[in-house]
Amino acid sequence: MTKTINIPQHYEQILNVWEGEYPKATKRARELLPILLEELLSSPNKNALSSSALTMTGSPFEPAFSLTMPGLRYTICPAPLTLPLIDSLEYSISLLSKLNVFLPKSDYFTRISKLQKNGTLTYGAQIGVRHSDTDDSFKLYIEVPPEAAIEADAIAEEILGSKAVLNVSDRNARPTIFGIDLKKGTYEVYYRIENLHSLEIATLLSRINASERASELLIILSDTQSLPIKHELPGAVWGFSYSKETNSEYTFSLYTFANTLFGPDGWVRDGILSLGEKYSWNLNAYSDMSQSLKGSRGYVSHHGIFGLVMPPKSKPAAWIGLAPIKI
Repeated sequence: MTKTINIPQHYEQILNVWEGEYPKATKRARELLPILLEELLSSPNKNALSSSALTMTGSPFEPAFSLTMPGLRYTICPAPLTLPLIDSLEYSISLLSKLNVFLPKSDYFTRISKLQKNGTLTYGAQIGVRHSDTDDSFKLYIEVPPEAAIEADAIAEEILGSKAVLNVSDRNARPTIFGIDLKKGTYEVYYRIENLHSLEIATLLSRINASERASELLIILSDTQSLPIKHELPGAVWGFSYSKETNSEYTFSLYTFANTLFGPDGWVRDGILSLGEKYSWNLNAYSDMSQSLKGSRGYVSHHGIFGLVMPPKSKPAAWIGLAPIKI
């Protein structure tokens, strides 16, 4: 007999909101979530759904809202709490195989996965999922331990075809994640850096010959603040990534925690809705899902990363993560 796995009510509330706008995509999300979260949902450990490194609340499931692109997206940190972190990558791959999703053949994957044996892991691996009305796509995120930064940099240079442009040792600039788009077979390299200066965004973009587009990102970032950003960006830690789309075209992203830019959850919500009004973003699902956070000043943030993604031939697109909210 097939075991029935029920998802928690506060996860169900998210699906109900999504269903109003994307019924076909939500149907597939309902089918996939119990598979991807099976071990955690069926665990007798009462902390199984509140101990993940994925979100500040500990949720292993984080919906994300692309504020300009239609469809559903979310990230899963699927490994059970009893599994050693070094085995979480293999576990994630086994889950994807249940969905008939497989890794593209690549020497890069073998080399990247070996990096995890060279240091300390926080989560090991995560799975990104996107559903449109007609299609599903998956991304496998592989954590890079800090101790493997030099080897990871060398692999990144091969993938991207260029050297790092802002490798400053005193600001802990290093690769943190390799992401594999399992449909396209492309790799994305994610980095972190401390105390990023606004002028350095152009430097980061110079790696992909796009320095002149730095102002597009700075304009939106400045709109998150009461004053234009002219010097260091708010907060101590920022992330950025590069994904090679063709031999000469790249997608770039820049991101940090939403509470770094806006403050507690209630302020984040106000800020996102204000930006949405200015830029004509579709925030219906986000507004409904975050309604209970209106005015919230809680210490633990439900909002995760706020990021800007800049494709090679399109304007920057914003996105934000929001952990499920228990009401």
